[in-house]
Amino acid sequence: MARVLVTGGLGLIGSAVISQILSTSNHAVVVLDDCSSPSSASPVLKVENTRLEIIKQRVEDASLLDICRDVDIVIHLAARVGVCRTIKSSPGLIFSTIDMTRIVADAVAHFRIPLIYASSSEVYGVAPPVPVCEDYP
Repeated sequence: MARVLVTGGLGLIGSAVISQILSTSNHAVVVLDDCSSPSSASPVLKVENTRLEIIKQRVEDASLLDICRDVDIVIHLAARVGVCRTIKSSPGLIFSTIDMTRIVADAVAHFRIPLIYASSSEVYGVAPPVPVCEDYP
C-alpha cells in the first residue's frame, strides 16, 4: 500500500483528490493542511477511514522531512487563496506560497519522492469569457 501526502488536502481541490484516492485505491493518505481556507470544513474531516491521517499544521511549521520519510508520493496543493486577499497583501502572500512550494520541493528532492504540483486558475488573474481558447493571450 502506497502512502500519499496531500498538502492543502482539506481545500476544495484537495478534498476531491483525497476522496478519489480513498475510493479508487488502497493507498493511505496523509493530509497536511492548516485549515485556513473557507473550504477547510471539508467532508474529508467527517470520514472515518483508517487509511486517512490529518495533520493540522502549516507547511512552513511542519517537519516535512519527518513526514516525507514515510510517503511514496506528494501532491502539493497548498497555497494562500483568494484573489482579493492576494491583491491586498500581495508580496507577503505571494512569497508565502512560493516558500511553501520550495519547502515541499526540498523535502521531496531529499528523498527522491515523485511530486505532483497543481495550481489554480487564480494565477492568471481575471478570467476571459468561458470557454477559454488555448490561444487566448
